[in-house]
Amino acid sequence: PALPASEANPADPGKWMDAAKWRRVRPGMSEFEVIELLGAPTSMREEGGTRVLLYAMEIGDSGFLGGSVTLRDRKVSEVRQPVLQ
Repeated sequence: PALPASEANPADPGKWMDAAKWRRVRPGMSEFEVIELLGAPTSMREEGGTRVLLYAMEIGDSGFLGGSVTLRDRKVSEVRQPVLQ
């Protein structure tokens, strides 16, 4: 049986966990191009006129892998490649 939407992970970790794909994300790319390349983000947040696409995954009991793409006017303005935290 399928998981309820609240429990399903919308992001495809196989896509965004590929470091080569993150290196292809460039300032000025559209939000659509980022999602096409990395897959759907695990979450999003709006802050002061920017949108942040967050990609995160728990690793074991105490850490997680997380990266983000910040968009201003729906264009990439900053990229933080995933790092273990």
